[in-house]
Amino acid sequence: MNKTLLKFAGLLFCFSVIDVLVISYWWIRCGQTQSAFYCDSFMFGGIFLIFGIPALILLGLSLIVLAFSKWYKGNVSTVAKSIIVILGIVIFLAPYTPLLLPSEQPKTYQGFQNRMEQGRAEQGKEKQKQCADYKQRMSEYREGQPMPVPPLGCN
Repeated sequence: MNKTLLKFAGLLFCFSVIDVLVISYWWIRCGQTQSAFYCDSFMFGGIFLIFGIPALILLGLSLIVLAFSKWYKGNVSTVAKSIIVILGIVIFLAPYTPLLLPSEQPKTYQGFQNRMEQGRAEQGKEKQKQCADYKQRMSEYREGQPMPVPPLGCN
């Protein structure tokens, strides 16, 4: 067996495991502290872009290199070699699939900001509707009826 390729595959695999451990650590810290420092990294997928994609790429490369290092001596069946290479290629290409598939999520920070502004505008309209409904109920209020409760932010 080619020891150089095997060492290289092991090194790639170790780096992919380290990337996954870093993502897990940030996710656990986000759950424990609810701190913006940890949780904001997951909001835009930044932690996955920085560590997740390289982890998948390194894992795929390590599988492919492992298959070729085993292939070097020929002590692995052709079916096993093919499965390892196909699995490595699928894992290697997995990070690029969101770019190929259509999604409703904004692709850029500006798109996310536009979506947030749209949400705030819709919330403002909903609040105005609630205030108008409250004012309508107050105009129809009669003595002896239960007093309408104003929504937050309405005068």
